[in-house]
Amino acid sequence: GMTFFEGNAVWHILKQSDAMTVMVLTVLFVLSVLCWAVFFGKWLRIRAKKRELTVLIRSLNKLSNADEMLVCATQTQQGIGGDLLVGTVQFMTVLESQQTASNKAKQWLVLDNYLEQTLDETIARQESYLPFLSTTASVATLLGLFGTVWGLIHAFVRMSEHQSTDIATVAPGIAEALIATLAGLAVAIPALVMYNYLACQTRTVQDMLARIADKVSCFARQRFEA
Repeated sequence: GMTFFEGNAVWHILKQSDAMTVMVLTVLFVLSVLCWAVFFGKWLRIRAKKRELTVLIRSLNKLSNADEMLVCATQTQQGIGGDLLVGTVQFMTVLESQQTASNKAKQWLVLDNYLEQTLDETIARQESYLPFLSTTASVATLLGLFGTVWGLIHAFVRMSEHQSTDIATVAPGIAEALIATLAGLAVAIPALVMYNYLACQTRTVQDMLARIADKVSCFARQRFEA
């Protein structure tokens, strides 16, 4: 392994780089590791949520009234959709215990507001960490550009110090600049792809949650208007 590094031109350039270039490359490396960790973590969770929501939607599509929905809620496993269904059913049960003939419409509005608020909170939680990926895609590009400019400045400073425009004098600084550019793009491009993919998958989960909420809302309305 060390033989490879010792004979590698990039490794030699990195050894000769100044502290600023090393810091930029280190920050980009850390951002890259964090992005991949966030991506795989979110991807695994979204995949599990989509499976759970698909099963729940199929179960709700087989139901015909609120009584069957109450039974379904007792058999539903915990999860993003299950929590939404069970929480709404429990809230509906509490409202029904307080219901009188004169306040049926009001109770329905209270339940509808509760369901809408719960759905909004659940959807908002699904977007966690996505801003990190989009921010990293922008910041990595700018960091790469910063490293590029810094490397070029370094090259011109060496030219001034050595009073020479020889390629051996200029090349290390230009190489540092190009390595910083490459590192910035190597972090920014995957981060942008990850963000767009996860944002699309998150919207799918949000649409599935909205379908469940609509179905629950329909059954609940039937229950209150009965």
